[in-house]
Amino acid sequence: MPVKRLLWALLIAMLAVQGAAAYEVRFSTINDMMTFNEIDDDLYTFSLFFEFHRKGKRIRLFEHAFTDSRNGLRFDETYLSIGSNLPKFHGWQPELEIGALYVGEGLFGEDAQNAVHRAIGNKQLELPYRRPGHIHGTLRLAATRGFSLDPRYSLQTRVELFTAPEFKTYATGGIRLTANPHRDLKILLGVGLRVSDVAFDPLEPWIDGFGPTYEVGFRLWDHVEVAWDYNAFGTEMQHVNLSYIWSPNAPRPGR
Repeated sequence: MPVKRLLWALLIAMLAVQGAAAYEVRFSTINDMMTFNEIDDDLYTFSLFFEFHRKGKRIRLFEHAFTDSRNGLRFDETYLSIGSNLPKFHGWQPELEIGALYVGEGLFGEDAQNAVHRAIGNKQLELPYRRPGHIHGTLRLAATRGFSLDPRYSLQTRVELFTAPEFKTYATGGIRLTANPHRDLKILLGVGLRVSDVAFDPLEPWIDGFGPTYEVGFRLWDHVEVAWDYNAFGTEMQHVNLSYIWSPNAPRPGR
C-alpha cells in the first residue's frame, strides 16, 4: 500500500533526524480494556502516539483505530504534524500545529489490535476497511497557562481547537491539578468540556456534540504515566492511557 509505505518512511526519517537531538520523546498507547464501557472493545479501541519535542518545537505521529462492529466496518486515523510554541501572551503559552490526516488502512490498525487480542486471549476482530482512503489537512491551535499553588500543587488550564475540514472539528477546555506528594510521584486530576462536529458519515452517529471530560492518573519518576479518561474522543467512553517519556534531563528513580 503506497500510503502505508510513505508513512513508515516518514516515521523512520523522524527517528533519524530527531533521535540524537530530541529533548523529549514520548511513546503512548491508549486502549479501552479494563474499563466499564457499555460497548465492549469497539469504536475508538486503541491509539499509538510518537512525539518528539525540542525547544518548543514538536513532531507528532499518531494513529487512532476505529471499529464499528454494528455496521461491519473499520478505519484508522493516521496523523502526522509539526508544531511550535508561539510567543507568550499575558501568561498564556499558545501553540500552533499543522499536518495531514489519512483516513483508511493505517500503519498499525487491525494487525496491532488482533496481536493484543491474541496476547490476552480475546477473539480476533476482523472487519473490512472502509475504502477508498482519503487525506485531509489538519490545524490545531491551543493555549495553556499554569498556576503554582505551593511547591507540591499546581494547576494548568488548557483550551484547544482542532479541525480536519470535511472530517471532524472539536474544541476542548479544561483544568488539570497536579499533586506532587513525593519526589518520584505525581498525581493528575483533570476535568473539562468537549464540543464536537463531525462531517464523516460513518463516525457521526457515535460522537456526542457536547459533553464533559475527566482524567485521573499518576506519573512515576517523570518517565511513566498511567491515566484513565472519559470522553476524550467524544464517544462518552472510557480509555486507559500508558505513556513512557524519555528526556536526558528527567530525574532518575531515587534522585
